[in-house]
Formats: sequence, structure tokens, C-alpha cells
Amino acid sequence: LWRWVDVAQGRLLESPSAAANPSARNLIQVGSKLVKGAIVFVAFLAVLSIFGYPVTTLLAGAGIGGVALAFGAQKTIENLFGSMSLAADQPFRPGDIVKVQDILGTVEQMGLRSTRFRTMDRTVITSPNGSLADQRLETYSARDRLRLNTVIGLEYQTTFAQMQEVLAGFKRVLREHPHIWPGSVIVRLKEFG
Repeated sequence: LWRWVDVAQGRLLESPSAAANPSARNLIQVGSKLVKGAIVFVAFLAVLSIFGYPVTTLLAGAGIGGVALAFGAQKTIENLFGSMSLAADQPFRPGDIVKVQDILGTVEQMGLRSTRFRTMDRTVITSPNGSLADQRLETYSARDRLRLNTVIGLEYQTTFAQMQEVLAGFKRVLREHPHIWPGSVIVRLKEFG
């Protein structure tokens, strides 16, 4: 069964749908680890049954112990489900620049329990996946355009005709540039400084 899980994981990862979808690849890997854990647990119970231990009593005890463990490991389980949610949704990937609450940085590593970010100050912040799955995530790497907002000062002696010529010149240059979205160019007099 252990080898069958490896073979099934390999075949699923090689499928065209998984190759094109990184979130599916992550879910396949997490799912195979969970299936292997279940195989180890069932094998352990089978070995105990062969040696004559009462498996039903152990299962009942494991059920009660499982409830106690679930209460004690509530945050760990929350982080595990949060990591599965992040793997399924793929709001960001390692290398993306993201903003989560007041954290702005690059995603360095996504683990089963937490995600590490490298901030602009070059510090490392680790955030639990359970809380990340509940927060608003802003991914700068996924944007299709970058907004440029620049203020250019003119002298007070500038005449109205000169100002109109300057504004028209800026507008023309920006609209003719191949990397600027022509429909969103706004050039205007903002205020007297």
C-alpha cells in the first residue's frame, strides 16, 4: 500500500491537469502524506491485533484520546487545515511580493504549519497558516499594471499657455510610450504649492 501511494502520487503529478495547476500538485502531495499516515496507523493496529492485544479497546481509548488531543492541538490542526486551504487556493507562491495586514515582503517558504516572509528591511517574519487563511492577502506579483503617480512642480511665473503646453506634452509622451496603458493617463494641474 505504501508503494501504491507513491505510484499513484507520481501518476497524478504527471497528469496534464496537475502539471498546469500548482495548487493541485500541492494538494496531491499533502493528500499522499495523509494517506501514508493512515496506512501506518492501520498497520500498527494490525500488528497489535496479531500479537493478541484487544484492538477494539485500543480504538475506543484512541477515540477518547483523540478528542483530548484535538482540544490540546487545536491550533496545530487549525494551521494544518490552513495550509491545505492555502495550497488549494494558491493566493501566493514562494517568490511573490505580498502584503498581509501590516507585513509587506517576499514569500520565502510555505510549510505545513507556517509561512515565512522576508520583509523590505530584510527581516524574516513567520506567520501561522491558520491565521493567514482567514486574513486578507494582497499579492503584488499578480497585478497586471503598476500605478505611477508623480507630482511635477512648475514656477509661479509659468503662464497659462505654457502650463497648457506642458500638460499636453506630458500627456502626449505618456500616451505614445509602449509600456503605458493609454486609457488611464491623467495629466492635470493639481494645486498651487
